Amino acid sequence: MISWMEVKLAEVQQLIQAGLVVAAVLFVAHVWWKSKALIPTLGAFLLAGGVLWGAANIQWFQNEIGQEMHSVGPPASARPRPESSRPLAS
Repeated sequence: MISWMEVKLAEVQQLIQAGLVVAAVLFVAHVWWKSKALIPTLGAFLLAGGVLWGAANIQWFQNEIGQEMHSVGPPASARPRPESSRPLAS
């Protein structure tokens, strides 16, 4: 049962990535069609490439975030502020 679910999840992930590729191509084509200019089209191409790279490397992001979450030291202790730094009552 578990292996069947893993296979289906892998298929869904591939389907989503294929959909993202189609969406990226349509996005770049739409920007070119509307602007007919090189700079906005290159910007759309770079943005689409960044989104595709991020979607393909989601595991890398999860690993980096996990490392940062576990590398944080112990929480700071709550110390009362000295009297001189407290705001004056009005």
